[in-house]
Amino acid sequence: MTGLSTWFMVGLMLDAWAHSNLKGLESFFTPWHAVFYSGFAAVSGWVSYSVFRNVRMGHGIVESIPLGYRGAAVAIPAFAVFGIGDMLWHIIFGVETTINILFSPTHLGLAASMLVIVTSPLRAAWSRSPERRQTMGQLWPALLSTGLAGALVFLFVAYGDAIGETPAQVVERMSTTENHLASTLAARILITTAVLILPLLLVIKRWQPPAGTALLCGLPMVAISGAQTAGRNPAILGAAVLALLGIDVLLHFWRPAPTRHLAFYGFAATAAGLFWILYLTAAMIEAGVPAIVELWTGTPFVASAIALLLAIVVLPRTTSSD
Repeated sequence: MTGLSTWFMVGLMLDAWAHSNLKGLESFFTPWHAVFYSGFAAVSGWVSYSVFRNVRMGHGIVESIPLGYRGAAVAIPAFAVFGIGDMLWHIIFGVETTINILFSPTHLGLAASMLVIVTSPLRAAWSRSPERRQTMGQLWPALLSTGLAGALVFLFVAYGDAIGETPAQVVERMSTTENHLASTLAARILITTAVLILPLLLVIKRWQPPAGTALLCGLPMVAISGAQTAGRNPAILGAAVLALLGIDVLLHFWRPAPTRHLAFYGFAATAAGLFWILYLTAAMIEAGVPAIVELWTGTPFVASAIALLLAIVVLPRTTSSD
């Protein structure tokens, strides 16, 4: 299911690339839509087969739905309805190519139902075993499922995507207070921090994260940002991947857990700080030092504060276990 969901998401990434980089899109029937909707057909076929197999073994229909997949059983027909609606929407109103694509009612319906579908492996793993300690071999479907969900959310808040900036754009935005350039980048950094850190904190709250957790949870998010920019900002994308590897190292040393509140909070703050330090370093190596010192020196601290607040929300300190 995780593999088929990845196929599904690759189709969405191709569609995001096309809408962001190709001019004059006028048809619903495109190669990237073919990959996208064939991915939907694949996950639908797998879930349907799983239910049918259990029904043949004598179980009732509801009981035949695998653990964690009841949401998908509802979301799959909902996605099909929204897909037909999207085709009609494009025929009537045309094909969106700007920010309006993120607010189309049919697209929002597709995104919501798709989110339920691709997180089925996560819900299944969450419900299946009470044990915190899991190997990467046991946990990778749940972690990649989390990453796919984060990428989907990140796509639909693409106006808050700071990873899509080029080094020159980062330096330019941090060198002026005019035309809302700096404030726009600041808002994007905070949104990106939230989408990156929150799923990871939820995973850590449920499981003891094996090595590679941050990479699996964050890489799809970097990939969908790179798809929209067609990879025109390799320094920033490379810094983001390097930061995910660094966050995995932080996981090893901080060992955050629900019973270790201070470690949980400390990990969140340092992970966000590390991400943006490497991001800004990559931008400055390629495009120079921004003119406004306060912006590039203070950004990692503000992002760390946001991550810390998210950690406190995810794991309120109600005991004195530390």
